[in-house]
Amino acid sequence: MQPLLTDAQRRLVDTARRLATAFATRAETHDREASFPFDNFDDLQREGFLTLALPTDLGGGGLSIYEFCLLQETLAHGCGATALGTNMHWYNLGGGLHLFTDSFRRRVAEAVRTDGAIVASSISEPGASLGSPQVRARKVAGGYRVSGRKYFCTLAPILRFFLFNAQLEGFAAPGRSGTVTLAAERGIDGMEIVPTWDAMGMRATGSHDIEFCDAFIADECLIGVEGAGTEGGLSCLPWYALGIAATYIGIAGAAFDFAVEFVTHRTLHPLPASIAYLPGTQFSVAAMQVQLEAARALIYKTAAEIAHGADFGDQTLPKVTTPQYFATRAALEVVTQAMQVVGGSSMFRRHPLERWYRDVRAGTLHPFTHFWLLEMIGKLALGVPLDAQPRWPG
Repeated sequence: MQPLLTDAQRRLVDTARRLATAFATRAETHDREASFPFDNFDDLQREGFLTLALPTDLGGGGLSIYEFCLLQETLAHGCGATALGTNMHWYNLGGGLHLFTDSFRRRVAEAVRTDGAIVASSISEPGASLGSPQVRARKVAGGYRVSGRKYFCTLAPILRFFLFNAQLEGFAAPGRSGTVTLAAERGIDGMEIVPTWDAMGMRATGSHDIEFCDAFIADECLIGVEGAGTEGGLSCLPWYALGIAATYIGIAGAAFDFAVEFVTHRTLHPLPASIAYLPGTQFSVAAMQVQLEAARALIYKTAAEIAHGADFGDQTLPKVTTPQYFATRAALEVVTQAMQVVGGSSMFRRHPLERWYRDVRAGTLHPFTHFWLLEMIGKLALGVPLDAQPRWPG
């Protein structure tokens, strides 16, 4: 956790820590049952957390990206699934609200303030690359008709507004992807939430599929520029990528704390002291701490630069996804090492380590997955266009 906080930031973190403590008491049950933590989101609404990422002129807390990362790490220490959910809600508001039409921006802000409305999103589809959706949008009078399926739609049980991208039929303009980003409001005709989520990790996120069948989306709900939806989405990338990084480091931090507490009290016959005195334990704990501190330094340095107005230009993608890559990889290594230090008992479900391991395993699989991240970072460093086809010499 970062020590140089203002009084207001410290109060936010203290509240998040109190919430995380309550979330931790429910996490095992929600994971075992794959049930959605409605109670956690009720708590978040009561504490005013759902409105924090709204700008102050719309009645929100004006949360900075630095504060966002602080809260994500803190909440994830209690329940990774809940923190992953807040990540999706907050990053859409903090990183994407400026792309909304004025009328829709105000409508969403009002719903978040008065009803605790949740904003969620997904760009993932079965069998499609991220920038080339198979969901189709057709321009009609007053809006769009949409058909197709999205998956990994985190917060599906409670979302009010769902942001997604689609390929716009008949659109052709040089230098544009031909995609649109649209927002569907829960309950519209032709939109169905399909309960499919039964996963190894992050079981309480409610990341179901959403199916569109000739659903009508009004022009008001166009996000960004028509025909350049994929490109516009990059403006949300700093919030998304740093939030993912902070979430998984929060889970790994919980595993580290658990392992340290465990080994300081664990004794083995005929050793005269706890296993904390074994050199192997000490080396492992040191390695975990180094990984966590390095990941935190990268996350908070990048977040602080953005919060203070840094513009990374064409280096934005590698600048903000490098912390995502490093932190999610480090989180997996830390939790693995924590299990090794604790030993065979870490396999039992009565200990949270096996849940944390399953949860952090998901970290490297979020968009962009690690191979994609390395490919894109490498291409930008080498001056190879990201959209160059084929992706290797013929």
